Amino acid sequence: MMNKIKQPRKITSGSVKSHLKTLLNSLYLILKIIRLLLELISILFLEL
Repeated sequence: MMNKIKQPRKITSGSVKSHLKTLLNSLYLILKIIRLLLELISILFLEL
């Protein structure tokens, strides 16, 4: 009986962790893109 109760909790916690990981990865990618855009803008302004 105890094992049946414990298993779903582990599954939900695992899914939450994976969801957080995907969110963090997407945020990291967005930050990278913003950094690249800022670098491009700075290069353009420096050339002008």
